[in-house]
Amino acid sequence: MNRTFTFSFDDLPLVIENGFEACEVAGSAEISYSRDGEWCVEDIFFDGRRRLKHSIEQHMAAAAAGQFLKSWEHKNVALDRGTPIHGIIHDRLENEWHDTVQDAVNYQLEQDREDAAEARADARRDARMGL
Repeated sequence: MNRTFTFSFDDLPLVIENGFEACEVAGSAEISYSRDGEWCVEDIFFDGRRRLKHSIEQHMAAAAAGQFLKSWEHKNVALDRGTPIHGIIHDRLENEWHDTVQDAVNYQLEQDREDAAEARADARRDARMGL
């Protein structure tokens, strides 16, 4: 497997009991896939954020310039392999969400085919034009 893409999820449940889903999380997973549609989960990330603290002076300067200061900084936070939360999400993606991830892989494969066809067409056009 040599290709990857990012699979985003918004409502992946950490707990499923008797058909009830609970503790839904948002994040993404790096999915490695091959041309035959096989795939595996590589890295898993949560959508992380932290509150930014600004001084009164910074707020006043921004207000004087007609600007707003950001309240939050966002960053993808990688989950450590081997931790329970990583294992739960990995298991969900490969089992209960398998079909959803497979659909995303199939879509990515179609995009890859379209991109390759477009690149071939561009190369033929460039060759005809002597570029």
